[in-house]
Amino acid sequence: MSKQKAKNNLDIETLKQSLQREFVGRCKKNSAYSMRAFAKFLDIDQSFLSKFMRGQKSISTETALALSRKLGLKPSSLNNEKNVTVKDTFLPLLDDEFAVISDWYHFAILELSKTRKFKSDAKVIAQRLGIHVEEARSAIDRLRRIGLIRLEDGNFTLNAPNNTWTNSQATSDARKLLQKRLLDRGITAIETVPFELRENGSLTVAIEKKRLPEFKQKLAKIRLELGDFFQASSNLDEVYQLTISFFPLTKIEGDSNEDYN
Repeated sequence: MSKQKAKNNLDIETLKQSLQREFVGRCKKNSAYSMRAFAKFLDIDQSFLSKFMRGQKSISTETALALSRKLGLKPSSLNNEKNVTVKDTFLPLLDDEFAVISDWYHFAILELSKTRKFKSDAKVIAQRLGIHVEEARSAIDRLRRIGLIRLEDGNFTLNAPNNTWTNSQATSDARKLLQKRLLDRGITAIETVPFELRENGSLTVAIEKKRLPEFKQKLAKIRLELGDFFQASSNLDEVYQLTISFFPLTKIEGDSNEDYN
């Protein structure tokens, strides 16, 4: 197999995602961590690394394999680089759908793009959402690759006015993780956001358990109605999160808890 063939068979996109995740993780642990330090760790030119991670540079097979070793993404056989394939080269990583669902700021970026003074600039987005600039860049890249946005002359546009991940039939680890993170942010907001800029309330009510499907349908309808109500304005300027939790305070009688995960 030729070098070009091997290069084409390498999962370069997965490598780029892995580099983005690793860099963001290091930046979270150390706010002073820089691209220069990351490039030094990887033993690669800083400018080249930055451009590759942003999709502005291609990469050779040899360099891709070297970076994969640095990150611990072990090929099935490092001694036989001419037979490298997408399936064998890298250990499985979290896919884009999981990343979008589990990281709240992906949804926030989509909604932020609807506001009147929005700029398709990762630094500005990061500042508005209180995240690291590399998190913003990586998120924009994921949103583009899974088709939720498109890039045109450095600016991005939504491919659909609204997107939803609602599923009334089942849950998943990704959905659970997203809800946990949103609830955590809601708790933080109670302490950090002025009362007049937020709303926190609750309802404790006795119900007939068999009517749960009806209640879920009504809550889903309310969410959609509120979305339409707020976005009818042409002067959008902030992004808010509505999180509704409806769960039993009593121990469920006659049913396995698994039915309510």
